[in-house]
Amino acid sequence: MRSRCISGFLDVFLIGGSSDTGLRSELVRIYASTVRSLEVTSKIGTPGRSEAAGNTQTLVDGEQGATTLCHNNGLECHRFTTSSRRWTPITGRRHGVDLEYSAQAVAPEVAAGHGGVGGAVWVTGGGMRTASADTVLLWPDGTTADGPLLPEPLRGHTLTLVQRTRRYNYYVLTGGTNASGKVSGHTYLGRLRRNGNATLSLLLYWRRMSDLANPRYSHFALLHGKVVHVCGGMSWVASGGMGSSVPVHGCEALDLVAKTGRWQEVSAPGLAPLASPCVLAAGRDEETFVFGGLVWSRQRWRLSEEVLVFDGTGFTTLLGGLEHPRQGCHASKAAMLGLKFPTHRWEKLHPV
Repeated sequence: MRSRCISGFLDVFLIGGSSDTGLRSELVRIYASTVRSLEVTSKIGTPGRSEAAGNTQTLVDGEQGATTLCHNNGLECHRFTTSSRRWTPITGRRHGVDLEYSAQAVAPEVAAGHGGVGGAVWVTGGGMRTASADTVLLWPDGTTADGPLLPEPLRGHTLTLVQRTRRYNYYVLTGGTNASGKVSGHTYLGRLRRNGNATLSLLLYWRRMSDLANPRYSHFALLHGKVVHVCGGMSWVASGGMGSSVPVHGCEALDLVAKTGRWQEVSAPGLAPLASPCVLAAGRDEETFVFGGLVWSRQRWRLSEEVLVFDGTGFTTLLGGLEHPRQGCHASKAAMLGLKFPTHRWEKLHPV
């Protein structure tokens, strides 16, 4: 059964990613079956040093009309507001965290006594050369605080917010590579306290769940209803003292309410082997959009400019594509920043 589609169109703001894009950004307008993209070259589009690149930035989606971008391992942050219409540096001491190959998820209403005000982004694990169990909480005002440790050091994993209650946020943590460099299939359920204070522990527990059928890293996770889908990614094959990354095909699904509690391999029509895309959900139980990434083609990985839509049963490639192929970027709804796609400018440059 196909889920509800966005009505009309959806405008998306993409920033950062691969070394080819740096901190350059673009606005993407998504229709039912097509996508249009346009690079943003004003001060809205390029905060700070444009040469900062790789998976070394995180966009902290905050209150309506304001957001914060952190890069250089979290030590440099810029704040954008709809009132100023530009990115401005945030001064003050912050916790540094290696954002390379980390996994991030929103942490709604994790505030009092732990740092900034309002919801945070929970950045976990990562590391350029070795996996880490460290985490950090980032707030839209630029405040940071140490977060609870992961159950094991990981990089290239996923962290998905799967449920919110009045007191807790629940997360599913999957895959990645561990401290010894081995590709992991471990899955954990974590519970994070909301509205905590300095005397209460944020993390209440990590509970080990059933392992993935296919260990993977640099994969992506999609939540549709009460089902978590883990798709794509890479594995590692050793050969002659060396090694190479190879694609992991297809998806696995975990029904959070089913009694079996086990991952099931599921078909993924329309999905080529893909790693490290950026993902944005249109809304609860609605379609999820997958931007760019590394696609496996002719026995090698290459940057992708494609935009896919996932409806809970399969993937569809939208006509058109991104202005800049990229992987490891961040996607957010443009309306939250008060940004609008300049339709008149697009029609002049790229008539339909």
